[in-house]
Amino acid sequence: MAAQQLGYSELYTPKVIDELRGYLEAAKTATKAELDAHSRVAFVRSGLEYTDAYVAAFHIIREHQTRNPDGGRLPNETKQRIRAALDNNWLVSRDVFENNHLAVNVATVAWGSWAYFGRFYWSEPSPEVRARAGNQ
Repeated sequence: MAAQQLGYSELYTPKVIDELRGYLEAAKTATKAELDAHSRVAFVRSGLEYTDAYVAAFHIIREHQTRNPDGGRLPNETKQRIRAALDNNWLVSRDVFENNHLAVNVATVAWGSWAYFGRFYWSEPSPEVRARAGNQ
């Protein structure tokens, strides 16, 4: 029997992300006195936050597909939620790239995703999001 292929939205559910955050919070508390260990926990946390931001849009898309198994147009509200998730993903990606680039190879992970997300009417962050990032 072939192994089932799982997508991002099945592997990194909100429940799993919350569980992992809990472990990292405990590790953060346990390593306060050890600067190197504390830094490593922050490094891993950066990767988790990126993962959470990256899969958020996939969760919204999966939710729509579950409610509409035969397809169907995306309601405007769903498009707006996807755009907001992708804007947040862009901000988190930028932060990781600029401040903790070894935690996640953002370019490799996201390669091809932007074209995929174009199907959901997103090609770049909104001017408001760019302004929040200091990139106008």
